[in-house]
Amino acid sequence: TLGATTDRIFLGGTFTTLSTWERRNDLAALDARTGTLLPWNPAMNSINVNTIALNHGVVYVGGLFSSVAGQPRACLAGIDSITGQATAFNPQADGTVSAIAAAHDRLYVGGQFTHIGGQARSYAACLDTALGNALPWNPGSDDFVDAIAVAGDRVYVGGLFSQIGGQPRAGVAALDTSGGSATIWDASADGPVDALAVADTAVFVAGDFNYIGGQGRDGIAALSRVTGQALPWVAK
Repeated sequence: TLGATTDRIFLGGTFTTLSTWERRNDLAALDARTGTLLPWNPAMNSINVNTIALNHGVVYVGGLFSSVAGQPRACLAGIDSITGQATAFNPQADGTVSAIAAAHDRLYVGGQFTHIGGQARSYAACLDTALGNALPWNPGSDDFVDAIAVAGDRVYVGGLFSQIGGQPRAGVAALDTSGGSATIWDASADGPVDALAVADTAVFVAGDFNYIGGQGRDGIAALSRVTGQALPWVAK
């Protein structure tokens, strides 16, 4: 997974060395112009880093880990983008974090957790960016959430779920940003959605499906942001 500023590329994954065999545990920073490995090193005790989001000088990372820069941080952390030190953000997720989307002073997160930010939250939550406390937004998914993106007044999510936001929604859904209720947008995938990205008029999705938005699509599709129906776009 990647995150970028004007001068830095933040790289997360499953690795122990980069560049000239310098040690980095699953998270590193590279110079955006030259690709040179930078000294920035949060020294994580981790299995992997799945997702990165940047917001106001903080690198938010999610995955499966127990500490960052010598501080206990369970599966989700905020790291200063310059110093590599852990911030006060500490939501203490009880399971893997798979996706993060930053929106102003909020972080929308998805994963395999059932408790985060001091509250019970099933696989999706919204946290304040300062301390990581859970906000009232609570869609109550019935299974893992693996992808998340915010656009306007909607939070698009993908995963293994069949119900979320109080409505039946298979694999992908659009939720309101206020309480987490499902909107009328319904693309109904026949398998899990692992990744998504929102453009001006379309939601691009990828996963292990063969049918989505009312059409046959093998693993990747473009969906109307208005209706959820599959668009003519087909990857070749």
